[in-house]
Amino acid sequence: MKKIYTLLILIFVSSSVLGQTKKAFIEAADEAYDNKNFYAALKYYDEALEFDRNDTLLIYKSAESARQFDS
Repeated sequence: MKKIYTLLILIFVSSSVLGQTKKAFIEAADEAYDNKNFYAALKYYDEALEFDRNDTLLIYKSAESARQFDS
């Protein structure tokens, strides 16, 4: 039984390591913003903010994307 729990924990940890990184979301957001796809940029910036809610540059970029999208 202990081996099953260990295996499940190993699978969970390895899958979370393979997930998107903050840097990848920021790069995708910046590219979307440069292409004037403000909705996608907003979504990517918001995903990046999940890693660090206090990143003021990301907060600004997210707000700017929302403003541009709403225009």
